[in-house]
Amino acid sequence: MAKADSIAPFPLDIDRDSFGHWLSGFADGEATFGLWMIKASDQRSTRPTAKFTIALRQDDVRSLQTIQSYWQCGTIHPECNLRPTVKNAKPVAVLSVQKSEDLACIVIPHFEKYPLRTKKKDDFEIWKRGVRLKFMVSRRRSTGTARAGVRGGITGMFSKWTISERDQFTLLADLIKKQRSYRPTWVTLHPSI
Repeated sequence: MAKADSIAPFPLDIDRDSFGHWLSGFADGEATFGLWMIKASDQRSTRPTAKFTIALRQDDVRSLQTIQSYWQCGTIHPECNLRPTVKNAKPVAVLSVQKSEDLACIVIPHFEKYPLRTKKKDDFEIWKRGVRLKFMVSRRRSTGTARAGVRGGITGMFSKWTISERDQFTLLADLIKKQRSYRPTWVTLHPSI
C-alpha cells in the first residue's frame, strides 16, 4: 500500500465533483470488485480477501495515478503482464485498493455518492456487503476484542473470523461470481427459455 505522503496531491485544475462522476462511469467499464477466499501459504487455511482494481494498458498509467491521487489510497503496479500466454500482449498497469479501511471508508462512499449505471452496480452491492463484513472483523482487532495468540509466527492480537462470518463471506464471493456470468438480455427478459 502506498503511503499517503507518497501519493501525489489531486490536481487543483480538475473539478473534484466532475471527476467523481467521470470515475464512476470509467469504473462501470474498467473496474473489478473482487471477493475471494485465498489459500494461505500452508495450503490448509483460507483468508477472506476483498479488492478493488482497475487494469489499463501501461501507457494509460496517468489515469490510474489521477484516480489514486483523488482517493489518496491504493497501489499502482506498473508493467504487469496479466496475459502471459497471449502473444504480443501489451503490458498493463493495475491500480489496486485492498486495505479494508480504504475500501470501507473511501471506495464504498465514493460509489454511493456517484452511483454506477451498468450491471456492475449489482457487483458493487454484493461486494460492499463483503467489504463491510471484512472491515467489521478487522475492527475487532483495533478495539481489543480480537483473540490473543500466535499466527504465522507472529505473537499478538489477530482478528478471528467466526464460522458464520466465513460462510457469509464465502457465499458473497460465490454470489459475485455467479452475478458476473454472461446471460444474453433475451434470456434475462424471458427466464422460462
